[in-house]
Amino acid sequence: MEEMVMPNSKEELEKEIEMFRARINDKMKLENRLFYNFLQDKLEYLERINKGNSFLEFPDSIHLLNLLQLIKKLDFSRHYSFNTLAVFNSSGDAFMFFIKNMEYLTDEEYWDGLAYCYIHNSDNTLPNRKLIALFQSERPDREKYLMELEELEVFNNLADEIVVYRAMSNDEFHSGEFGISWTLSEDVAISFQERYEITDPDEYTICSLTIKKSDVVCYFGRRNEEEIIYFHK
Repeated sequence: MEEMVMPNSKEELEKEIEMFRARINDKMKLENRLFYNFLQDKLEYLERINKGNSFLEFPDSIHLLNLLQLIKKLDFSRHYSFNTLAVFNSSGDAFMFFIKNMEYLTDEEYWDGLAYCYIHNSDNTLPNRKLIALFQSERPDREKYLMELEELEVFNNLADEIVVYRAMSNDEFHSGEFGISWTLSEDVAISFQERYEITDPDEYTICSLTIKKSDVVCYFGRRNEEEIIYFHK
């Protein structure tokens, strides 16, 4: 494959963008909307860069070059899965990409994509109410597609009542408006408490609750945190 070089001017980048846009058409929009929207987002990002006054001083030229190389390598006739496309976004951007395009996803893609975005969203940029709304979607087969097989096995074998733990600030504790991420392991909760207290001047505490299995949304083990998604009432 021909090695791609960094555009040397706004004009050169504009030509690159025009070349990519020429390959996007109404047929793709109709038949492959997810990929169409992905490409539109990336090209709009490049255009925003190109409208700036300091193109040649763009602080992340390697990222720009990688993005151009990515678009060049993509097969414009292929139907890529949501998770494949989400990999090429930051964690927060992947969640925004999911929200923007969830109406074009099958039920399996929706739940699998939601799990991917949530697990990789280390920034926790979405407010609780938005996360809860996404997890409470009326789409069918939530348990089947949201969890991997090993996670589903743990979920199915939970006792009728379980104890869950969460590290939280004193403000959160006294507000009664708790986050949705809990753990079956007190040690995991303590590790989060210690981590938060290093970077945050607020005081943190461990909250424990005894909850019914029927109130558990799902179990995630992919981050080795024995995570329980639970909406406190």
